[in-house]
Amino acid sequence: MDQDAEKCSPRPVLFVPFTAGAGKIMVFALAAFCCTHYNGEQGKGIWSMTDDLSSRRQGRKAAAAVFEYLETLITAAILVVLLCTFAIRMVRVEGRSMVPTLGDGDFLISYHLFYQPQRGDIVVITKPNEISTPLIKRVIAVGGDEIDIDFEVGTVTLNGELLEEPFLSEPTHYQPEQSMQFPLTVPPGQVFAMGDNRNHSSDSRDARIGLVDERYIMGKTFFRLAPFGQFGLI
Repeated sequence: MDQDAEKCSPRPVLFVPFTAGAGKIMVFALAAFCCTHYNGEQGKGIWSMTDDLSSRRQGRKAAAAVFEYLETLITAAILVVLLCTFAIRMVRVEGRSMVPTLGDGDFLISYHLFYQPQRGDIVVITKPNEISTPLIKRVIAVGGDEIDIDFEVGTVTLNGELLEEPFLSEPTHYQPEQSMQFPLTVPPGQVFAMGDNRNHSSDSRDARIGLVDERYIMGKTFFRLAPFGQFGLI
């Protein structure tokens, strides 16, 4: 008798004539009887131990799944914080100075990591001004460019060439009372920016805003989140 059988308490067993079939039945009955008794006496048997092991495995799997989920969630949150701090930001357009390209209430995504202003970029400007709010404008000229505006005709000239601006809905006639003097050359490290709604925009034409140091550019807008009908790249 093996060691596991020795743990079973002796109980009377009915005599069955020993034949090949009967022997197998007796062995099976004795094993089942002993293990059932052991389960009752000690609180654990083969089936009980198997169930316990299975429950423990399931518990460990569930805990591992929860831990993995939390780890993914925390990692995603950290990435979002890092992206929003060092790479991208969400901005909301207020006003109509960028119509028809952008409308009042549009939600945009801008990025600023390693960004270098280029002509035509729509940027968020944080330069202190009388409006005391960030501005969204289009970069028209960068450092070293010469810009001239003919307010009577409504044209803009960049480096001696007439600027093609298909995104405008009307010519550039508006000249602020405190206007910059044209033509002017943009110093290195600065940009000249205007709104697409040229006759209803406060921008670099106004001496109270003027040229914008690149350090005051929060980033370039490149994607529109809302309204959903215009969802996509700008």
